Amino acid sequence: MMKEALTFLTLLFSLLPLNLYAQKNNVIEVIALITDVDKELVQAIQNNLFIHSLKCDETEWRVRYAAKKIDVELGEALNAFGYYNGTYTKKIEKQDNCWQVYLSIDPGPRTKVVVVEVEIDGEAKEDKVFLKVLENLPLKEGDLLRHDKYDAVKEKIEVAAQTRGYFDGKYKRHTLSVNKAKNSAKVFIHYDSGVRYRFGEVHYDHISLNEELFKKYLSVRTGDYYLNSNITKTYQDLSGSGYYADVEVKALFDQRQEGAVPVEIKLIKSKRRTFSVGIGASTDTGPRLRFEHKNRRLNRRGHSYDTKLLLSPVISNLSFNYKIPIGQPQTDFISLQAGAAHEDTDTADSDSIVANFGRTKLRENGWLENIFLEFLQEDFEVGEDNESSFLVMPGVSWAKTKSNNPIYPTLGYHLSLETRAASQAWLSEVDLLQLKFNGKGILPLGKKARILSRLEAGYNFVDDFTQLPSSLRFFAGGDNSIRGYEYESLGPEGSDGDVVGGEGVVVGSFEADYLFKPKWALAAFVDAGNAFEVNDIQIKKSAGVGVRWRSPIGPVKVDVAFPIDEDDDDEDDFRIHFSLGPEL
Repeated sequence: MMKEALTFLTLLFSLLPLNLYAQKNNVIEVIALITDVDKELVQAIQNNLFIHSLKCDETEWRVRYAAKKIDVELGEALNAFGYYNGTYTKKIEKQDNCWQVYLSIDPGPRTKVVVVEVEIDGEAKEDKVFLKVLENLPLKEGDLLRHDKYDAVKEKIEVAAQTRGYFDGKYKRHTLSVNKAKNSAKVFIHYDSGVRYRFGEVHYDHISLNEELFKKYLSVRTGDYYLNSNITKTYQDLSGSGYYADVEVKALFDQRQEGAVPVEIKLIKSKRRTFSVGIGASTDTGPRLRFEHKNRRLNRRGHSYDTKLLLSPVISNLSFNYKIPIGQPQTDFISLQAGAAHEDTDTADSDSIVANFGRTKLRENGWLENIFLEFLQEDFEVGEDNESSFLVMPGVSWAKTKSNNPIYPTLGYHLSLETRAASQAWLSEVDLLQLKFNGKGILPLGKKARILSRLEAGYNFVDDFTQLPSSLRFFAGGDNSIRGYEYESLGPEGSDGDVVGGEGVVVGSFEADYLFKPKWALAAFVDAGNAFEVNDIQIKKSAGVGVRWRSPIGPVKVDVAFPIDEDDDDEDDFRIHFSLGPEL
């Protein structure tokens, strides 16, 4: 008796949300009491009953008609979960101007799968993907029967066939045989894949590039085995090249013959020249105004360039970047860059001219490598240092980013490393070896929360620090450093008390956010670190809260940060930080 009472109470609470939903929408309630509680089964029964869709004020004859359908509908719902010997009683009555249906269900014993025979014939018999499907079937001998798992077996076979070019495949047999008396089931699936098709002729026109270069963007090649992923990659690479405003890559299945499928590529050229103007703002730099001119397709060899002008009260620069595709053009190119910049912060004032020659290439391990040679002429004033330096710096950097979503990742990381060197032996005015590391990570915390971490570290091995330009020194503080402090306001101080930058830097951050609305999140964070001299490290700390908006162009962040260093009498009580940009 006690067991039955507990079962009833458990069912009552599990069904309460469903009943409230029904009343809210003014539809007939279906209350299903099942001896062995299975919430998923209860939901399936509710969803499968036609009577549950009727309104409270439905006519009696229509309710009685719907009640007659319960036998078949309930049987279908129970069968789908492997219950083939279920029994039930039903009661229909009208209460408080609404019909109610009471079902008392004993689903009976669950059917067990005793035989699973899946056989693949044709050219797919030795295909590694099909072999993996056979090794990881959703339904195995000894499992309790569920129809959706039986359907999933067939779906896996069909998806593998369609994505790998077995377009003539068909089932010779697919049966699910149930012995109700023994509560057992047998599954027999025999699939004949037929031949595997290859890519046939690839048709295209209006390519606007040298054909040799254009073909490097194609992952579909005549004679290769068909792979749907190669169709997708060709589309992505052509769309991402910047040369085309619209791309369509289509396999012509209705024209397949003699084991080959032709492919058609339709292209609409993008505008060669574009001009854009943008405005923005952040706490670090204040309001920003940006002008940009691009030439996406300077010639048929795929050369391109862009010119940018960025104006703000703190940092202003003019840059020019000329790009030459080589090798695999999506991920391998040479860039020629030149620019001029002016920076005016509370700690440094500088004017610089830079030229950079580099090659960028995506390595097979997923790291983006950039080997470069940079020329820097910089006039700078930091503390009591008022100097002009010229440096020739060869260097290399590596970067890698992985995430499950480019706009709002819940799992991912970004890592970057860079080293550069300068020497008086090759015309530089200072001997330098610089090492830099940046890392960011995001982990999910339940369905709506995340943990975000950040680490910046770097060090300059330099013979004469006073000759080191301010752009190569390390500072801390600001939106992407230690919040609660002004941009680049932290670091070792000179004899006059002004911050002059450090030989090294270490800054870390730990943050948690919670998505309380689809596009809005609350955050709390702690930042710590500083720029330093090797024998003098003074850690600065801050903590705060913020709000995040998932805008169409990326996360918008507003933070209120509080410095928590007791030895700073002149620090602000708090600072508000506003920033916009990707989280990885």
